[in-house]
Amino acid sequence: MSEQYAYLALGRMGPGLAVRHVDDGSEPGMHDAVITFPDGHEAALEVTALANSDIVTMRRSADTEIPHSVPLRLEWIATYSGLVPRKEMRKWLPILADLCEQQGETDVDFLAEEQGHPALDWYRDSEITAFRGFRTSRPGVIKTAMAAGGAAWVNPVLFELTDFVNSLPGTATYDDNVAKLYRSGYAELHLYLSLELSMIPPELLVNWWSDNPVTLPPADEITLPPPLTDLWLDSGIEGLAVFHWSRTTGWEVHPYPGD
Repeated sequence: MSEQYAYLALGRMGPGLAVRHVDDGSEPGMHDAVITFPDGHEAALEVTALANSDIVTMRRSADTEIPHSVPLRLEWIATYSGLVPRKEMRKWLPILADLCEQQGETDVDFLAEEQGHPALDWYRDSEITAFRGFRTSRPGVIKTAMAAGGAAWVNPVLFELTDFVNSLPGTATYDDNVAKLYRSGYAELHLYLSLELSMIPPELLVNWWSDNPVTLPPADEITLPPPLTDLWLDSGIEGLAVFHWSRTTGWEVHPYPGD
């Protein structure tokens, strides 16, 4: 991912904050940048993507992707609240995604009232609760997520976030980059993670992109060990907020850098 994208998100923390890129390649293992806060204190920053190889360590299910033969521009997420045969989703979801992209829509609900299209007829009669696409620089993909609790699938508190964050230690990406930050010598260490869509648990993702307001979980339930002091989570999906956890101040939500 582009470090500049992360720097832009960090700049939303408040006026007077500056991010200075320092990794010029002159030494191996340099951290990416230094954050200077309005009060003058500084922190080390490392920006990285959570690698696909970490999926096994974090025990994420791979059975959520729907194959498609037509190239797609968007990342599509379908949530369902009841029994939806996998065979039917494999047949109809790629058609719906392609139909939406051809008409410039990012939510199939905008097309759902159209009559006479078999894919839309299936969608209206199915237990699919939402099917939306998100702009991204990555290749298009279709993912599915079980909507826990039926119609009440949006959890106002992102409890899944705690489990996800607490599962990070032990992954190569997390451990290696925290070690790099520690070698910087700074007391305050910020790790900014860009997450591949496949890395985000479906239960967390469907709440992350919900239109409903959510409450972040208690910060004291995070068990990340020192020396890391701050963690940033970026879904990599255009329009979604960036989550920030601090050992001293807890959780904050920052707007999508492009807004």
